[in-house]
Amino acid sequence: MAYTRHGHHIPNTYTDAKERQVARCGGLRMCSECIRDASPYSWRQKGPSNMPTYQTKSEQVQAWQLTPEDADSITLMVGGKLVEEIDPEDADKKFVGLNIPTLEGVIRASEGDYIIKGPNGQYFVLKPNEFEYKYESV
Repeated sequence: MAYTRHGHHIPNTYTDAKERQVARCGGLRMCSECIRDASPYSWRQKGPSNMPTYQTKSEQVQAWQLTPEDADSITLMVGGKLVEEIDPEDADKKFVGLNIPTLEGVIRASEGDYIIKGPNGQYFVLKPNEFEYKYESV
């Protein structure tokens, strides 16, 4: 239970049910003593001042775009299963799809999607616009 020496409750700390005598000092907004008493607890409101900052690592990955021409070779590489997808607007139009086993379960790559082999050997799928935003050719 954290209170200042003048009896003001310090935010984001536990309080008890006791009635406390509170000084008319201006509290945590105006009283320098109350502000000083509350300063060890300020990290609870905005995080510790020594909290490190991170950014994503640049990584190199292998990627293949799923096309009907490359579907068989990609299937052998990733250990997936080739499937046919039917266009919902035109039942005669068929697309190639690929079910790929991943750590999160089986995911489906559709024609045009990129199949990416990550640095640890895991596979994942990105749509073309996501892939082009995140990766560039080396």
